[in-house]
Amino acid sequence: MKSKLNQLFLCVLFLCTSLFACKKSADNNTDDTMAPNAATISATGAISISSLISTAATAPGDSLYLVGCFSGKVKRDTVAFAALPSAVGAYLQANYASYIFKKAFKITDNAGTAYVVVIKFNDKPIGLKFDASGVFVKVLEQREGRDLKGRGWHDGGRFDHRDGKHRDTIALSALPAAVKSIFITTYPSDTLLHAQVTKDSVYVLLSKNNGLFATAISKQGTLLKRVAVDNVKGIRTEVLQANLPTAITNYLSTTYPAYVFNKAYVLSKAGTVQDYVVLVTVNSSRYAFKFSASGAFQYFVIVN
Repeated sequence: MKSKLNQLFLCVLFLCTSLFACKKSADNNTDDTMAPNAATISATGAISISSLISTAATAPGDSLYLVGCFSGKVKRDTVAFAALPSAVGAYLQANYASYIFKKAFKITDNAGTAYVVVIKFNDKPIGLKFDASGVFVKVLEQREGRDLKGRGWHDGGRFDHRDGKHRDTIALSALPAAVKSIFITTYPSDTLLHAQVTKDSVYVLLSKNNGLFATAISKQGTLLKRVAVDNVKGIRTEVLQANLPTAITNYLSTTYPAYVFNKAYVLSKAGTVQDYVVLVTVNSSRYAFKFSASGAFQYFVIVN
């Protein structure tokens, strides 16, 4: 009897261990110690940017990639900034004024010719795709090497905010005293609406004062950046993602793959919708978009 009980115990132990191992594998999404192979890189249209951007990688699989750069059989050539269509430089200057150019590629694949441009902005990497004429197409999704397959992120990784749990949202009452003090002292007429904290301990505060503003402050209370998101006066009401016009969600999904929705506000005057402001996280950057009442894109600013 004792022998049978021991056998039963071992079976249960083996089953529990196996289930735990499966769950761990699913959570991590892939092998942490293995860099992606050529087939995976090709299948995801990935280009490594680890050598262009300083990263905090701790394992070979943590290298940083842009995905969706190409499809099918591809020819990829490095090109100088001067060789890019003039429209590319104009777009970057208009939307990323203080950018640092890192590298550009001319892509020829099944879809035709395109350009992939890697810049650094707010000390963060951004990869953009342009068509053959230099017209902006989209901001490319970034993934760590271990996450090229599957959902595109893993728990504890640099993009784990994609789980939609908004762990980076912080209650206004929980803001550090130094952050709250510098904000109230500098902008006494502002009303705080929302706050987030980044992985590098920068607090991004959304406030209203005859318009919407986003302010970035370090944990120590140093004012880093303030941008006007929308300077139109009116009644602003928070709106759920599900209640946004379809045109807005379609635009964001197509142009900013893997974006994470944070907050949205609708501006009304005399009961008539005037515009929408939508705050999202794209890779490691935080964007605030303005759309018309019908959901047509108007402009964006990068908060952090």
